[in-house]
Amino acid sequence: DSEYYGRAGWTWYTGSVGWLFSIAHESICGVQPTLAGLKIDPCIPAHWPEVRVKRQFRNAVYNITIHNPNGKTGGVSEILLNGGKIAGNVIPPQKSGEHDVDVVIVGYK
Repeated sequence: DSEYYGRAGWTWYTGSVGWLFSIAHESICGVQPTLAGLKIDPCIPAHWPEVRVKRQFRNAVYNITIHNPNGKTGGVSEILLNGGKIAGNVIPPQKSGEHDVDVVIVGYK
């Protein structure tokens, strides 16, 4: 019998944390680093009304809020970067500092 019985310590010593981060940020929240910038393509549970992600990318910090007003799992309708609408779903790299990103999900067409 170990005095640490039941503690899953080894999960934190392996690559588990890195993989969990990747799954949560890149697959569920859909914040994916690419050469062109940050691609936003969330796939969240329909019952989540809002998701917030703080992501450092290159020399900038992005405060991302994903709004899900209709209870959908994905399908981005618009992305606002510092209040201005961008075309597509890839945020071009920005200058250093913090940037506000609002994403609205309306479902797939």
